Amino acid sequence: MRGGPQVIPRPDNYRPGDLPMWESPNVMVPKIISLKDIKAKMVRSKLNSIPSTYQEAWLGTQLTPRQRLAAEKALTSKKPTSAVLVGLFEDDLGNVKTILTRRSNKLRSHTGEVSFPGGRVEVGESLDHAAIREAHEEVGIAPGWVAAYGHLEAMPTVASGSWIVPIVGFLDTSFFPGGVPRYQINPDEVERAFDIALTELMEPGVFREEIWEFPGFGEGPVGFFEVEGDTIWGATARILKNLLELILGAETS
Repeated sequence: MRGGPQVIPRPDNYRPGDLPMWESPNVMVPKIISLKDIKAKMVRSKLNSIPSTYQEAWLGTQLTPRQRLAAEKALTSKKPTSAVLVGLFEDDLGNVKTILTRRSNKLRSHTGEVSFPGGRVEVGESLDHAAIREAHEEVGIAPGWVAAYGHLEAMPTVASGSWIVPIVGFLDTSFFPGGVPRYQINPDEVERAFDIALTELMEPGVFREEIWEFPGFGEGPVGFFEVEGDTIWGATARILKNLLELILGAETS
């Protein structure tokens, strides 16, 4: 069954948003997405490097008016940057999957929400090291199993006034029994860990967009992926949508 137990704080005056790029009649959605495909698109978009700061991962990003206000808040915030691991690997058919978690109800914030493994960047720590360290702590992915390759655009969060930097890392599946990940979750932080094919996220009826009113920030789009057993929304849905648009939109030569 698609959809999960997440509590969505949907305002009463929300309305439907736009269709995603992959539902456009002019876009050809591939049946298989490989790591080679993603590497090529990241090189083309100059995202195949590890930024040293969130500013480096954010400057030049096209923001909506709401995101711009959130960015202004985050730029003056004293809150630390967070880094998340967009961990990618190929299944036995050569199709790329990514790793996601459902946050534990024991946590103080964003309880029960689906997210990428990740967390706060410690003082003196690089963004990729923080993302990989957190993945190890949360789901048992050892640092030696991940090769950090690049990044997606950093994003400001409206609720917390902080920055999230998505680090793209490729997993060596030779460390997994039969090439299939076996997650060792930290129950204090993670309730569930799972992986999903990027192509599944572009299947009909999985994604939808809504327009919400954010007090003090105006209106803005909120995306949702309804997957088996969970609803992905918020910053995680924005990161996934950015990744899918990168794959579909950046032509290679």
